[in-house]
Amino acid sequence: MSKHAPFFVILAALLLIPLYSAASAAAEGQEEETLNFAIDGALYTAPDDEPAPFINHDRRTLVPVSFFAKAMGVSASDVHWDNETKTATIAQGERVVVMTAGQANMRVNDEEIAMDTRAEVVHGRVFIPVRYIAEGLGGSIVWDASTRIVHITTAKHQRPTLTPDEARQALGEQADAVLSALADKDMKTLASYVHPSKGVRFTPYTHVDMLHQVRLTPAMLEKAFDAAHNYVWGLYDGSGEPIELSFSEYYEQFIYPHNFIDNAEISYNEPLFSGNMINNAALAYPGSIIVEYHIEAINPDYGGLDWQSLRLVFEQLDERWLLVGIINDQWTI
Repeated sequence: MSKHAPFFVILAALLLIPLYSAASAAAEGQEEETLNFAIDGALYTAPDDEPAPFINHDRRTLVPVSFFAKAMGVSASDVHWDNETKTATIAQGERVVVMTAGQANMRVNDEEIAMDTRAEVVHGRVFIPVRYIAEGLGGSIVWDASTRIVHITTAKHQRPTLTPDEARQALGEQADAVLSALADKDMKTLASYVHPSKGVRFTPYTHVDMLHQVRLTPAMLEKAFDAAHNYVWGLYDGSGEPIELSFSEYYEQFIYPHNFIDNAEISYNEPLFSGNMINNAALAYPGSIIVEYHIEAINPDYGGLDWQSLRLVFEQLDERWLLVGIINDQWTI
C-alpha cells in the first residue's frame, strides 16, 4: 500500500446521479434510490412530505424548488412561482435566478445562461436543475462518488482554504489544547472546544462517512468514558467486521493509541501522509482547518509500516474555531 496516495479525490462536476422520484420510478418500472445532500458540511434531510429529486430524460438531477430553497437557506418569501408563465424566481442576496419550465436557459440577474436541460413541472410541483440553481445563487456543487453525496456550499459559506501558516495563526494554541485534553482523557475540557450543534464525528480510517459514523455532542462527550454503551464506529479494514466498541475501547485503538504530543510531526492544512483509502476530509468539512499529528514509525522493527496519524478538524463558528472531527489514519493491509 502506498503512503503517498492523493490526499482527497473529488469529482468537480455533478454529472450523472441515478436517482428517481417515487412517481418517476413507478412510471418507468425503475427501483427508487436514495440521494443525499450535504449543505455547508451538514447533511440535509428533506421533510417526509417533500417529493424526491429525480433524473430527467437528459440524465440530469432535478430537485423541487421548495426543497432546494430550504437547503440553500433561501426564505420561502424569496421563492416565487408564476403559474401562468410557468416561471420560478428565486432571490438570495444580490442574485435573482429565473427559470421557466420547458426552456433550456435561465437568467441570473441580467445574464442569460444556457443549460443542458430544462426545469419541469411534475404532478403540479416545480423541479429545477440542481447544478444550475446552486451555481446561479453563487454556490458551488460537487458530487462525491465514493459516498454518493452531493456537496453544496452556499455563497455565504464559501471561503478560500487557509494556507498552513494562516491556519496555524488562526488556531493559535487551540489544537494543542485539544490534543492535551485527549491525551489526559479530560473530556470536560475537550467538550468545551466542540461545535455545540454539529458535535464531533469520529472516523476510524481516513474516509469520512457522513451518513453512518458516530457523532457525539459536547454533553455526550463529557460522559463518554463512563458510558458502557457500545457504538458501531465503522468497519475494520481488511475483515470488514463492525467496529463495535465502547468509547473507552475506541479511544485506545483509534483516537490516542500513541504519544502524539511528544513524538508526532505536525502540519496545518497540509497532508503529511495518506494510505490507500480516499481522503475526503476537505470535501466533508469545507472551509475547515485540518491539523495532522503524524508518527512516521512506532516500532523500528516494522520499517515504517506501522505509521499512524491523528487528524483534528476545526470549523469556524462566529469568531471561534471548533472541533467537528477526529480522524484516524494508519497503515493497513
